[in-house]
Amino acid sequence: MKNQLLLAVVIAMVSVPAIATIYHAKMNNFYVRSASPELLYGVKVVGKSIQVAVVSTGCTGVESFKVKVIDESEQQTTLQLLRVKPDLCRAIPHLIEIEIPLPKEAIAREILMSNSIGDASRYRSNIKVLPKPD
Repeated sequence: MKNQLLLAVVIAMVSVPAIATIYHAKMNNFYVRSASPELLYGVKVVGKSIQVAVVSTGCTGVESFKVKVIDESEQQTTLQLLRVKPDLCRAIPHLIEIEIPLPKEAIAREILMSNSIGDASRYRSNIKVLPKPD
């Protein structure tokens, strides 16, 4: 009886961390797959692309975002910038400017962004501009 109780305790001690790890992995996997609107610190249309300023902690790039068309009319297109890849690095938060190609239906139209705009004053001194992708 004592041996069975001891075995049950050992199994419980081993399986609880394993279950917690699996649960944590599933939660992280869910987070990575769910796109969320990005807080923008600056937006500018440059030719056939938009240049946006966003916060990075070291691992944000063009591939971290997707542009979604929210609404369109003959003269304007409303877009939303979604973060599809989280920045899990640990550098000091800083602003970066990235250039993202516009969707074809948005070229040569007035562009409206549905993202919220943040106060860039605390980041202004250390903004970095990423090189354009080839």
